[in-house]
Amino acid sequence: MEIIPELPDGQQIRRVVDMSDDGTVVMQMIFGNNNRSVVARPIWPSTGDSNCDGVVNVDDLLGVINAWGPCESACPTDFDENNVINVFDLIVVLENWG
Repeated sequence: MEIIPELPDGQQIRRVVDMSDDGTVVMQMIFGNNNRSVVARPIWPSTGDSNCDGVVNVDDLLGVINAWGPCESACPTDFDENNVINVFDLIVVLENWG
């Protein structure tokens, strides 16, 4: 998941009002001198997209290869969530390529 980038000048988050189980966030923000309510919905990565750039490609393939072996927790290239980066994770990337 991508972290919210730095906000443009004159914009700031005042407070988070609510967050749903699917990751949707309702917040109050300031745009210039105006208060606004904003709903932000997460954009979930495609299966096999370990770097969350919206496409499964050579970067994700290299991510699997570079992380090969045991992984402690929350490894972005551990697609089958078994705490090991192996051929099964590589297959996920290849099946979702493009």
